[in-house]
Amino acid sequence: MATISITYIPQYEGCHRIAVKGEGIAPVPPFCVYIDSSPSVIGEEKTTTITIDETYSECLPFPLIACANYTIDAYIQPCCAAEDDLASRVTLKFGTTTNKCDDYNISCTKSGIANIVITNPGSGYTSTPSVIISPAGGGSGFVGTVVMDGDTVESVTISNNGLNYTTTSAVRFDLSPTGDDATGYIEYCPCGTNCGATSVLSYNSCVNQLLETTSTPFTGSSYKVCSQSTPTVTNSPETIIQKIASEACCDCKNYRVSNGEKDRTLTIEYIDCSNVRNNVGILPEDAFVGCMVPDSLQIVQDYLVVVTPLGDCP
Repeated sequence: MATISITYIPQYEGCHRIAVKGEGIAPVPPFCVYIDSSPSVIGEEKTTTITIDETYSECLPFPLIACANYTIDAYIQPCCAAEDDLASRVTLKFGTTTNKCDDYNISCTKSGIANIVITNPGSGYTSTPSVIISPAGGGSGFVGTVVMDGDTVESVTISNNGLNYTTTSAVRFDLSPTGDDATGYIEYCPCGTNCGATSVLSYNSCVNQLLETTSTPFTGSSYKVCSQSTPTVTNSPETIIQKIASEACCDCKNYRVSNGEKDRTLTIEYIDCSNVRNNVGILPEDAFVGCMVPDSLQIVQDYLVVVTPLGDCP
């Protein structure tokens, strides 16, 4: 939440109206009125603090005042006067100065293997085939056991996720002696020392809020955060943090994310215009429309996904 503090010297003992609105917004917004009913002493300075929440969204769009230097028009008026009595208003204009934020790209180049997804169970196997990661892409340590269903591959049980596997890694099975060869693909662990370990990414938002997320990127994926200082991450030396732009954090756009899978729910994560990270599930053959920071979208690999830019946020 943002706050505005206004210091003034009352010329009236009763309550006061304090009205604020943003300057330079199209269409021109109305004033939002705050009633200061705290005791007033004529000629004695007082300070009133207004919390800018969603009730002020029409006159003070929060993403603007949180992310850019901003000018605010205001007036103070005794409550006993009619609101449209211009002569009773004391007008003022002031600016907000925001904290300088930078855009940071959070990416992952290597991690362990979380799952082997079977795309073709094959046929004609007379014995249990081995599951092999080849090329290994620099990774090592993976151990998996094939589970059979008759003469076909049903699944792979992982006893060791391994380390340092990259997007160049691939899975293959022993060749079938009498039928089709089984095929599959790799689902990677989030960046971390090992699968299941909790990694925490911490950063300071542009509105002086310390944010923490346990969502580290998957191998070969990335997302953006907007921070006053370089983010930190625990328990994940594989996570790469790189400053990519300055003061570019509030350029939110509207996107449609479509899940083309027929039987799998897609989980996406993105940063909204308030610099908050969101987690959304999209049902098979369904879609989600949201306003998000460009490039902050993280999608589980190997899903059939279409991301369509829809222009500026409503």
